[in-house]
Amino acid sequence: MPKSGCGSHGVCSALPDAIAEAAIGLVQSTGYGAPTSVKQLTGGGNNRIYRIHTGAEALVLKHYFRHQVDQRDRLGNEYAFLSFCTDRGITCIPRPVGMDAQAGIALYTYVTGEPCAALQDNPPDKALGQEIAEAAAFLAKLHDASHHPEAAALAPASEACLKPTDHFECVDRRLQVLEEALSAPLSESMANACEFVRNVLRPAWNTQRESALAHIQDEEPARRTLSPSDFGFHNALRTAYGLVFLDFEYAGWDDPAKTLCDFVCHPAHHLPFSFQSNALLALAEAVTTDTSEKTVLLERTLHLLPVHVLKWCCIMLNDFKPTDNARRHFAMGGDPEARRAKQLAKVRAYFSASLPRLATLSDSIRSQI
Repeated sequence: MPKSGCGSHGVCSALPDAIAEAAIGLVQSTGYGAPTSVKQLTGGGNNRIYRIHTGAEALVLKHYFRHQVDQRDRLGNEYAFLSFCTDRGITCIPRPVGMDAQAGIALYTYVTGEPCAALQDNPPDKALGQEIAEAAAFLAKLHDASHHPEAAALAPASEACLKPTDHFECVDRRLQVLEEALSAPLSESMANACEFVRNVLRPAWNTQRESALAHIQDEEPARRTLSPSDFGFHNALRTAYGLVFLDFEYAGWDDPAKTLCDFVCHPAHHLPFSFQSNALLALAEAVTTDTSEKTVLLERTLHLLPVHVLKWCCIMLNDFKPTDNARRHFAMGGDPEARRAKQLAKVRAYFSASLPRLATLSDSIRSQI
């Protein structure tokens, strides 16, 4: 039976009953008219994403995951951040169109584009260099916008590191939660993950934590800028007008060193090692043009890179935590056991490839500053 407001052909049948009426009302309230087609899109790891066609244009409807254990306001945070950026004249992002907080949904302009060259196995050097430049230009715009008085109303980024020890406490907390979740394995993948965490991840963290802490002073002044948080080419599309960046539900105030670390450490990247130093230098330049400040920022980033590599190892194992597994199932469906086994294989490969390269990357950066 077609849902109310969708017309006689049931064009909104892709929408869950729980949000269908609210979604139709939201689309119509924004002046775009009634939906003519709705299609659920793939690729969202946290939320459900739909493309809605109207008589005017295509929109994106985002249905945000909510859980009693995870109280983060992903909808409110992303909508506020994108609204602020739009008001500051930043155009390389989706434009917010409307939201219904009670239903947990929001509308944004639909972006037509292709995956970035950086996500290819062997990206062309010229295209990759251009994408790094565009990412740095976007970060520079955010940093400039952070000086606007209205920026003070924006929230800290998810797991923001607003004091030096926050970087370490983030991994401490994530690793402890993982160890607790895996303390009584209920499946083969959980038993294998338990062994990996106990015999590989925990010893590596104990070593890297002590080494990095020796170089990071807690009395250092706080450094803050507006950060996209989950920042990288995995959350961008190449369009006819350049890169458009997506997914800001975790965005907000953060330490720029964390932003730089996450950009080069993110496991979704295929950023060639030879370009990682270029990216770090360009992003550092985006948040400060002062030579002395840039050197300090890059040195802090280099000391923190192993910390954030291990943080991403923990994040990649989120499927082994009950609430995060529920979020993945909400967004993606599928067999949880197969998904967990696949993630464990990915984190093993990521761990083996990432940590050994950091010394060479640090040498490359230090030779250029």
